[in-house]
Amino acid sequence: IVNYNIIYAFPSPMPELYKKAQSEMRPGAFMISNSFVVPDAPTDEMPIVDDGRQTLLHLWRMSDLKQKQGSQTEKNVEADNIGNGGKESA
Repeated sequence: IVNYNIIYAFPSPMPELYKKAQSEMRPGAFMISNSFVVPDAPTDEMPIVDDGRQTLLHLWRMSDLKQKQGSQTEKNVEADNIGNGGKESA
C-alpha cells in the first residue's frame, strides 16, 4: 500500500489495516473506512454521505509515524515527571 494515496476499506480487520497503513503509507495519504472504526485511533474527518442510509465515513490522514511515536514518548515523560514533582527518574 506504500504507493497509494488513498485506501478504502469495507469491511476489513480495521486495527490491523490501520497499523499497516501507518507503517507503510506516506505522510498525507488517507485511509477511508465505510462505517467501521479503529479503536483508540481518532478519525481526522467523519463526513456523512448523502445516500439513503446516511453512511458515515471515517478518514484518517497518515502522518510520519516516527513523529507520532516521538510525541507520545515526550508526553509519557512529561506525565511521569509530574508524579515526581517534575524531576527525572533515575
